[in-house]
Amino acid sequence: MIKSLKVILWGEEIGRLAWDERRRLSYFTYNPEFVKKGLNVSPLVAPVSGVRALAPVWGEDAKIYQRLPSFLADSLPDAWGNQLFELWRQQNHLAGSEITPLDKLSFIGKRGMGALEFMPETSHERRAEKINMKSLADLAERIFAERENARILPEESITMQSLLTVGTSAGGRQPKAILAINKNTGEIRSGQIPGLGGFDYYILKFGNSDYSSAELEMAYYELATLAGITMMPSELFSVGDSKHFITKRFDRDGERKVHTQTLAAICPDADSYEQLVAVCRKLHLPDSDCQEVFRRMVFNILSNNTDDHNKNFSFIMDENGSWRLSPAYDVTYIFDRGGFLPNEEHCMFVRAKLSDISRSDVVEFARDNGIRRPDETIRCVVNSLKRFRPVAVKHGVADEWIGRVEKTLFDNLKSWGEWDDKSQFSTAEINGHVVENMRIEETYKGNYHLYANIDGKERKFVVSKNKDEFSLIKETGLANLTNDQLKAIVIKYFKI
Repeated sequence: MIKSLKVILWGEEIGRLAWDERRRLSYFTYNPEFVKKGLNVSPLVAPVSGVRALAPVWGEDAKIYQRLPSFLADSLPDAWGNQLFELWRQQNHLAGSEITPLDKLSFIGKRGMGALEFMPETSHERRAEKINMKSLADLAERIFAERENARILPEESITMQSLLTVGTSAGGRQPKAILAINKNTGEIRSGQIPGLGGFDYYILKFGNSDYSSAELEMAYYELATLAGITMMPSELFSVGDSKHFITKRFDRDGERKVHTQTLAAICPDADSYEQLVAVCRKLHLPDSDCQEVFRRMVFNILSNNTDDHNKNFSFIMDENGSWRLSPAYDVTYIFDRGGFLPNEEHCMFVRAKLSDISRSDVVEFARDNGIRRPDETIRCVVNSLKRFRPVAVKHGVADEWIGRVEKTLFDNLKSWGEWDDKSQFSTAEINGHVVENMRIEETYKGNYHLYANIDGKERKFVVSKNKDEFSLIKETGLANLTNDQLKAIVIKYFKI
């Protein structure tokens, strides 16, 4: 059990992190020599000015901080990294009761996101050999699927070492790897190894072909950039028949590390876009960054990127102590737990709402928070999202997922008055019957339900996967079905 760690930034010890066994809580104290520099690595939680610079910074009780000060907890692994850490702990026969958050930071050592490093560093292999991406992807997929039941076979031990090296420091739930890629030679090595000339540093998110996850995130990357949102260069990366999503790291400038803090780290109580804008102003960010927050908020609402929690917004600090909003990341469509319908509840509040956020809510948000030209920003985002289908096709998103996502975008744009809905009608006469409210809705399990009110009576039919119309709906997309197609389906299954 580690009781004390040195915290290092750009080769200098900024302070010490210690573990209080009695309180089961950590606390950080600044190095007095570092305080004299006046460099605020955590300006809101642990400023280096005034009496607070001399007092210990105690850990936070909230689960995501694991009893560490919030600005240091940012370096901890998230769900995927914790899965790998647990396997490492088991392999090394360490009892869970013996592990403290300091042990996890020691395990991360110099491999964390951002620029903070922790010493002493738990010994683990840091080899620079080429990485076998196929073996790495297969093992990551199995560990993610089996979770706590995963067991590593003897012949997989070398691959597991590689996965531990490249995977434990990456945040988020989805399996990720930190890689260095030489675009000229095609070589892939651990992104944690310094001094690799000719290599660029990336985060790779392992794709799931069943859900076109990598292809869909790539489509959303293009749509976000079309909407004017700042993101790091990203692309699809093929390994055999599988595709994965890779994006350049904004916490690396060549071989130089960039100090990075998430919103959760820099302001632990922030849980709304209003507070995010307020933090931007407290950090003295330029107005363009506040405008960017608004643009991302509009995009997230309309595109159903509901995983917009406080760890999915970050800030970066240069060596002079100036802060900026980081490029956007983890921008994609979010499905609910059933895997077919949209997840409708956001993580960050907008005017005290997590769902059903209207255009007027957003315009009032802009008025209340000093955001200029909101209608122009909304128009730009809307125009990008209307291009979803051709962009998704270009990047290889499967038809069924194009249709599902497109239906959500259609509904969101329609609710904001941004979709010219010429194909919808309320009443039709078919073969002597009055037919009203014809529609098809997707279900939790991925089937489709056909509804119509016929001669005043509500009718329903389950369009299951063995029906010809299921393929038609999947390939065409609910938002693109014509009146004639819908009427034909109603006539066939309701026999009118």
